[in-house]
Amino acid sequence: MRDGRFWLVALVAVGLSGVGCGSKGSGTESTSKASSKSKGDDDDDDKSEKKKKKKKGDDDEKPAASAKPETPAVSATAIPTAAPVIQPPNLPSGRSPVPGVAEWATAKEITVKGSSALGCETKIIREWFRVSCHGKNDTGGTPNGVQVTRGGGKGDTFAFASGDVASLVFPWAEGTEIEAVFSWTDKSHKLVAVWAHGAPEPAVKGVFEGASSPLDHPSAKEPGDGVCDCDFKVNGTTFCEPYMWGDKAPACEAKYAGNCGSMLKCAAGDASFPP
Repeated sequence: MRDGRFWLVALVAVGLSGVGCGSKGSGTESTSKASSKSKGDDDDDDKSEKKKKKKKGDDDEKPAASAKPETPAVSATAIPTAAPVIQPPNLPSGRSPVPGVAEWATAKEITVKGSSALGCETKIIREWFRVSCHGKNDTGGTPNGVQVTRGGGKGDTFAFASGDVASLVFPWAEGTEIEAVFSWTDKSHKLVAVWAHGAPEPAVKGVFEGASSPLDHPSAKEPGDGVCDCDFKVNGTTFCEPYMWGDKAPACEAKYAGNCGSMLKCAAGDASFPP
């Protein structure tokens, strides 16, 4: 899968070659030994010759364990098996490192309404949420841009578009409300990802507005819509679906009709406001 280039892992070719240093003998030392010999003394010459022969064989007599292990040569084209991920500068305090390419590749997909039709991959690792659109969408267009229109602005939201790829990475936590317009060569769709304050984590993490999806339902209203109406009114959110508040939303809507505060507390799982 193709990825946003600001997360690309830098794989650098490494070439290591051994370079010999120093010589086996010293010219000064050899001259000194030669000058100490007595000229014309055959016995001394014989003894000296025996010493030389013995010295020459010293290396053979040493135990093999005393020899230093050789450093294996590394090919100039060798690629390191792991390289550091290039991290964005000045991440806010408390943020974990942004996942690298290998991490994203092994993560499971999460549900974002309309993403499949648009050819977008949606994943979450730790607190990081990534939407990466690539290839052709359901009408044949290819990605050419992404622009954050709401949320972000804290140094931890990153948009990228180049070479038929458009990606957005942002932190995902309670209170997240982000909107971004993804564009293709033939159309555009707004991505909305919301995790309301006080609400459980939604099963469907976001939606591409206007994109076709198996999650579409024919009726304009459905059980639990009252909870969303209260969410708009109390929290000021701009997008809501009942499933974002969990399975209790319809029951909470029915029990606390007309009381948004109690309805939202019920949907959020507050034990003081049972459904």
